[in-house]
Amino acid sequence: MSPLIPARANSRLKVIGRHIGPLLLSSGIVILGYAGFQYGAMIYEQRQLQARWREQQRVQRADEQHSLTALRENGLARISIPSIQLSAVIVEGTDHDSLLMGPGHLTGTAEPGEPGNAVVSAHRDTFFRKITDLTPGATILIERGGRIFTYVVEGIKIVKPNDLSVAAPTADNRLTLVTCDPAYYPGPAPQRLVVISKLMSAVPSPSVAALKPLQADIQMKPGAIKKTHASGIVR
Repeated sequence: MSPLIPARANSRLKVIGRHIGPLLLSSGIVILGYAGFQYGAMIYEQRQLQARWREQQRVQRADEQHSLTALRENGLARISIPSIQLSAVIVEGTDHDSLLMGPGHLTGTAEPGEPGNAVVSAHRDTFFRKITDLTPGATILIERGGRIFTYVVEGIKIVKPNDLSVAAPTADNRLTLVTCDPAYYPGPAPQRLVVISKLMSAVPSPSVAALKPLQADIQMKPGAIKKTHASGIVR
């Protein structure tokens, strides 16, 4: 075999390497830039929702009769979980765009605070990043329509993506949180983590002046934008 053949092959590899290196670097920059843009948009949208939520509380407290109507028509709600330092305004719907703004209420299920099974979904690497740390007995607060609904976690389970029983109507007053599992699985996760909680109490909210600023717990890894299953349960 001619000694020129290995030399030519080595030369070709060097040429390929010189082209692949910049290409990979450029691809990485694009991915990081896209993820950063999505993250920034998420923060912005959640802050806008927070401002709207606080203004809504002022209006509802100024006119209690109006608040009863707003509660069922277009009232915003926020979810707070003290044990994992989560506080965010809930959006309506669980499509891709909705879940970029906040935890999404699954349309067709009970409204948070109302009798039945209220289902709220969010991505595993944004708003629901820490719900894997929840244990039975943990408190979940829903603030909506001038009232605070206190739920207590009763159970946590793992289900298949096509198991829609978690969103089925119930006779009790229940709040069900759903996210993908495992939390750090690369690509579409093969399971869903489900947190089931029951309503323990409902009391009037404090005055607007006593409301603490919302602090959405958002942390996103590059390239971590997910899609949503047709059922409304996040992938």
